[in-house]
Amino acid sequence: MVVETDTSSFLKDNAPDVIFTQDKVYSDKESGAYNVSIKAAGAGDAITDSSGASVDMTIGEGASASLLGSAKVTITNNSGKAVTTLTAKVTAPGDLSIGEKKLSDIVQEFLIVVSPDVKVSVASGEVSEDILKTDVENGAPAKDVTCKIYVVIKDTTVVNGSASATMNDLTDALANAKLTVEFVAS
Repeated sequence: MVVETDTSSFLKDNAPDVIFTQDKVYSDKESGAYNVSIKAAGAGDAITDSSGASVDMTIGEGASASLLGSAKVTITNNSGKAVTTLTAKVTAPGDLSIGEKKLSDIVQEFLIVVSPDVKVSVASGEVSEDILKTDVENGAPAKDVTCKIYVVIKDTTVVNGSASATMNDLTDALANAKLTVEFVAS
């Protein structure tokens, strides 16, 4: 059995995946003293499958999804047995500092969408439920499974008050976040 994965589209759409907004609250208007807070949020992308069909998924209040990209998994099976499951795992570095928080504090989950009927939600580093719609029999032609992967970001204050992190510090930290995407067929 051979499982090939193409994730070349990941993070190549030049669209923001995490949006930072800054809020300035003046504590003394006469002196000009203020506190700054910075919030992180997802881009609010519509959840669709690879054909563009809308997919209904509940992500919870105060969170929004950002498309990371598409993955195409090609399964070639000459193992002597049918391939009956395909699972995915997306891992983000949870200990990466984003302001006063860790990346694991703002990443709620990942969504893996094959079709409106085949979709899963999975925590970082956890193995998903089965995303293979139909079995791949031994000796059958190679089967492609295409899915979109989204990250769900919780609206989270990452800098509050007197912290010294800047917007550039936050975006530089995110630039160092390396995601790992794994697929396992069995």
